[in-house]
Amino acid sequence: LLPSFAAAILGGLGNPLGAIAGGYVIAFSEITITYAFKKVFVYLLPENLEPTGLVQLISTDYKFVVSYSILILVLLFRPTGIFKGKSVA
Repeated sequence: LLPSFAAAILGGLGNPLGAIAGGYVIAFSEITITYAFKKVFVYLLPENLEPTGLVQLISTDYKFVVSYSILILVLLFRPTGIFKGKSVA
């Protein structure tokens, strides 16, 4: 429920297409930042450089931090959201 709230504000309040776009931005960023890239690196790197651990940027426990960090950054520069919506501040 909390990331969907961030996605609706990110896209612009009162704008359904903005909420959809905000949802895609939040979901894509959460997945790419918290994804374990071990399998990707196993296929891309030679055998002697294969990672032994999960190779994550941050733990999956911080998904909410990612979504709210993006929300704060967008609201600092564009208070109406990505698409024009009602002002939050």
